[in-house]
Amino acid sequence: MVVNDAGEVAGSVSGGCVEGAVVGEALAVLEGTRERGVVSFGYSDAVPVLTDVNLRFGAGRSIGVVGRSGSGKTTLSRLVLRLLEAGTGTVRLGGVAIADIPLGDLRRRVALIPQEVELFSGTVRENVTMFDPTPRDADVVSALRRVGLDAVAEAGIHRQLGAGGTGLSAGESQLLALARVWLRDPDLVVLDEATARVDPATEVRLEQAIFELMRGRTTIVIAHRLSTLRHVDDIVVIDQGRVIEFGERADLVADDAGRFHRLLELALDLAPELAPELAPELAPDADGGLARGGTVMS
Repeated sequence: MVVNDAGEVAGSVSGGCVEGAVVGEALAVLEGTRERGVVSFGYSDAVPVLTDVNLRFGAGRSIGVVGRSGSGKTTLSRLVLRLLEAGTGTVRLGGVAIADIPLGDLRRRVALIPQEVELFSGTVRENVTMFDPTPRDADVVSALRRVGLDAVAEAGIHRQLGAGGTGLSAGESQLLALARVWLRDPDLVVLDEATARVDPATEVRLEQAIFELMRGRTTIVIAHRLSTLRHVDDIVVIDQGRVIEFGERADLVADDAGRFHRLLELALDLAPELAPELAPELAPDADGGLARGGTVMS
C-alpha cells in the first residue's frame, strides 16, 4: 500500500483466496479525497468469498451494493465495519488502516443499521443510547424527533420497554435504530435494507428518515430490492464474489449492455407499474416502449 501526494491510497494483493476493496473516507483524516484499498477475506482457505475486487468510493457519497444472495455483498460491508478481519491487504478509512483505528473510536465513527433490530429490556433512553449515560436527555429527544418518533419522545424517554422492544411497534423499533445512529452522528453508515420487513406506511417513514441520515455521510446500502437504490450516487454489482460493475447510478441505468440496466429491465418486465420506484428513467412511454436516454425501445 502506498499513499501518494494526492492523498490517495493505491495497491493490490495477489494470491489470496479472496480479494476485495473497500471504501472511502470515513474518518475525515484526508478531507475531500477518495480512498482505495485492497483486502482479502475468506471463511476458509478453500472457499473464497470476494475475489479480485478493487473499488474506490468517494467521501460523502452513497453506494448501493446489489447481487444475489451469497454473492458477497454483506461480507464487503462487514469488512468496512471491521466485523470481519481482512485476511490479507489493508482496509483503509480516511487514509488510515482500519486495524490501526482503536475499536472504540471506530465504533463511534461507523454504524450498521440491520434488518433485525435488537432492543432490550430498559427505558427508551437506554435503548437509544445503548446504556451509555453520557448523552444528554435533550440530545436523545432530538434524535427521536429527527426520525419521526415524536410520539415516543413525548411519552417520555424514561418510559420502560419490555424485552425485544415490547411497547413499540415493528416500525417504531426500526426507527429507534435510526435514532441510535443520529445520536452517534457517524461518518460512515451501512444500511442492510432496513425497510425490508415493514409495512408500506412505515416504509415511507423509514425512507424519509434514511434519506435525511444519508446527507453528507458515506453510506453503503446493501440492497435486497432494487427500489431501495433509486437515491444512491453509485452502484456496485457483485456476482459470485466478483465486482462485475461499478459506477455512477445514472451511467449504469443508461448503459443498455450493463448488468444493472438488465436487472432493472427484468424487474420492470415482471412489474412495469413499479417503474417510478425502480428507475423513472426507464418508465414505459406512451407507446409502451422503454425510454432510454432519449430513445425508445419497443
